[in-house]
Amino acid sequence: MRVEQVRTAAGTYTVHVDGDDPRLPFAVFLHGGPGLNSYAERCLLGGRFTSAANFLWFDHLGCGDFVPAAPGPLTWREQVDDIAFVIRRFTREPVHVVGHCLGTELTHDLVRRDRDLVRSVLWYAPTRWPGEILRALPLRAAAENRLAVDTLPDESRAALDRFRGMAARDFGAADVRPFLGLAAQIRDLWDLYWTDRTALQRYVGWMAAQPFSMQTFVDLIEDFFERGPLPLPDYTGIPVHMLYGDDDPVSTWDVQGRELAESIPHATAAPIAGGGHWTHFQRPDECVRRTLEVLVARV
Repeated sequence: MRVEQVRTAAGTYTVHVDGDDPRLPFAVFLHGGPGLNSYAERCLLGGRFTSAANFLWFDHLGCGDFVPAAPGPLTWREQVDDIAFVIRRFTREPVHVVGHCLGTELTHDLVRRDRDLVRSVLWYAPTRWPGEILRALPLRAAAENRLAVDTLPDESRAALDRFRGMAARDFGAADVRPFLGLAAQIRDLWDLYWTDRTALQRYVGWMAAQPFSMQTFVDLIEDFFERGPLPLPDYTGIPVHMLYGDDDPVSTWDVQGRELAESIPHATAAPIAGGGHWTHFQRPDECVRRTLEVLVARV
């Protein structure tokens, strides 16, 4: 991969350009998070899609190897604008968008912002409303005795009770910090996301090189929830495909993906047997094969 620096008003992005074939379209990978980065995905999947597209890998606003221009709060809109800016730095043609988890929401905003930017969409572990994921995690932890409920501080117990009683779409910006207070007390938090311990340990090893940014998570997820759920953008004329693990304990297909798929009538979806929330880490070969099929079919 060659590496280029792209500067925006917010800061500098290190973009890893995976492929250099002028006959092929570009694709961009939108990692989950916020607060995460694309380093582990790049290590695992780099070089595996270049027969179908020139892939752009970079860490989003405030994540990984992004270097801010100045200290200050981060906004969700700024993140979306910067992703579009980075893409346009390399091509004026529409790009394939491949996103994981909250990359679904970033894709929605790219389409709202500039639908001509997007050639096709492929989501791994798609999310319909991420608030339901955050609400459900501490409830599941309590049910599995990963939270010592009886010894929780009063404010944490109050947050847990609120999460039990709220509707999925009611999770908002004011619930982010109570969620983090609960998450900090969950035993083996990562085990709620992963069903394959070997894949988890490999991922954790990669993450040690570019750790999770809690401040980025707080800034961007609060800003995202402040605006609340939005209607889906119009995906007419944009092919949409979804890959989901049939063993995903977080963004479960029945709760998250199915409703999203039904809201986009032409969308197609396929399960990955044995795949978890990080389907592409737990079943990388199958995920790569299906991704190439989608990219080649939709060039």
